[in-house]
Amino acid sequence: MVGTKFNLGGEEMSVEDNEDNIKICKQYCGDCPSYPQGTDEWLFCAKGKCSKSIERQGCICPGCDVYEKYDLSTTYYCDVGAEE
Repeated sequence: MVGTKFNLGGEEMSVEDNEDNIKICKQYCGDCPSYPQGTDEWLFCAKGKCSKSIERQGCICPGCDVYEKYDLSTTYYCDVGAEE
């Protein structure tokens, strides 16, 4: 399954909604101060915003391997949705 498309080095790429990226996300995002407790939603950069309300208390997306791999450029995907 494919998520949102990004331009990486002149080539269009998408954040893939796959098990590898979800595993990375689960290991990383669970420590985010803004991650909504009591949810099992992951990979907001590919799937879009969280179904729960987000209280912005800091965003650690820029340190994630998925963020680097796809050359993402924004933060708080859990709140604003996938990058267009």
